[in-house]
Formats: sequence, structure tokens, C-alpha cells
Amino acid sequence: MDDYYIEGLKDSSYSVNEISNKEVVENVLQFDYFAPEGGGNGAVNGNLELELVEKNGEQTLFFPETGSVIYPITEQDLIEEGWKWPSELEVLQAEKETQQDSAEDSSSSADIIKAYNELDIALKVLLATTTVDERAMTPELLGFNLYYNFDGDALLVNIHSGAGVGHPWYAIKYDKETITPVEGVVYNGSLGYEDAFVDPTSVSKIDLYNRYMESKQSYDLAVENIVEYPEMTLSEYEDMRSEIE
Repeated sequence: MDDYYIEGLKDSSYSVNEISNKEVVENVLQFDYFAPEGGGNGAVNGNLELELVEKNGEQTLFFPETGSVIYPITEQDLIEEGWKWPSELEVLQAEKETQQDSAEDSSSSADIIKAYNELDIALKVLLATTTVDERAMTPELLGFNLYYNFDGDALLVNIHSGAGVGHPWYAIKYDKETITPVEGVVYNGSLGYEDAFVDPTSVSKIDLYNRYMESKQSYDLAVENIVEYPEMTLSEYEDMRSEIE
């Protein structure tokens, strides 16, 4: 039960135990009240209005029956106290909450991207490779080696077990927030060189970091099978692609 103290009821002061139907209409706070008998006064009930006026740069409650200024208040104070606002003010409040949520999400996203960018290079290469070759998600990369090299603004990767043919090279682009598969090339023996299919959809570093955290131990152990290979160059990659018929 609410407990309020309102000065000015019937030229006296009342302790109001029950306030209901709290609404805000055109900067006027309207509510029903009940004040029990006490202090020489009988029980009182009725409806009161308090005006929201601007005073010293603040929204202030004003009691027109006595001319009293009660105390500064904000829209958020009223909302938290359960006042019912007109629909347009409810929309504005919903927009404010959406903006606050968006700002919090943006801050959280920035933290995750920063965490990804601060990973060891080998881990970032491995996570980027998962966007083009599902074998990069093999637990601990057991049975495979991952070779990579950065050439210009491209990351070149090649993962294989060391046996047979059909070990594609992939070109991957990257920026501050995403990893983007570009294309691939693979040698298929008598068939010669062919395109290695990739989905060119950009993948968020947030998703890749979450993937890492879900299997952190496995990815951390896989680093032993990741090798930087400077001989992998864009020039050699383009030479192989030029053989595609």
C-alpha cells in the first residue's frame, strides 16, 4: 500500500494511504486518493491534480490548490512509480529504452570484436579458415595441418592431411569487424585446376569469437598444427587460378 503525505487537503495535512488511477494528461498528474480518519479530521477521498511545471530548468510538481511547489521529478521517476502516460509518451519511452538497449549492445559487440582481434594470430587464422573449410573445425585439428600466409590485404589458407590431391587454397579478406571468403582453387589430378566453392557472405568476428569460446580448449590445442608458410603468395595463387578452364 502506498503511503504519501499531501499538504493542502481541506486546508489541513493528510497522510494518504491509498492512491489509485494514476494518470498523466497534458502535464497534469491526476489520481484518486483516500486518507483515513485521524488528527481530528474525518476520512477523506476524492481526486487530485498536480501540475508538472518547469522551475529552474527542472520538471517540478506543483499543487494548484495551495500554490505549493512539491519537489523536482523526471518522467522516469513517474514511470517507475506506476503513472500511466498517454500513448504518445509511452511510445517515446519505448524508443528511449530501445536506444539504450542498442547502445548497450553496441558496447558489448565492440568488446567481443576487440577480444577477437587480440587473439593469437594462429587462432585468428584458424577461426577465419572455418568460414571456407569445415575441416578447420576438426577437434584439435587432429590429422590435419593448416598452412597460411598474409599477402597484401589477403589471407591465404590451405588445410590438408598430407595425402592425396584435392587440397584447396582459399583467399580470405578481413576488416575491423568481419571475415569474408573470396574464392578458392583446387587441383583435382587429371581434371586439372578447378574452382573451390566458397560462400562469399561476410562472417562477423563476434560469431567467430563465440565459436572459439564454445570449444576453446580444442582450438587452443589446434595451434600446434598451424604453420605460417611464406611461400604461399598471391602470385602463385593467381597462377593456379589461371589454369582453370
